[in-house]
Amino acid sequence: MTLNPYNITLHVYAQNEQEAQELENALKDFVIEKYNQGVYPRAASLTRLIQQYGKSQIINNFIR
Repeated sequence: MTLNPYNITLHVYAQNEQEAQELENALKDFVIEKYNQGVYPRAASLTRLIQQYGKSQIINNFIR
């Protein structure tokens, strides 16, 4: 299996540009940290994670 890096763009709600930038930085840091640990955060795995846990009331309460 060959993995290639891709850039994606998505829109999120934020109070200001700084808040959005902090999210982008946190996501990049997460991917880099996992990669450095030998864990490849693949798009398919992240999709499954969101599909499986994204509707959880705990998640809903956390992201409000």
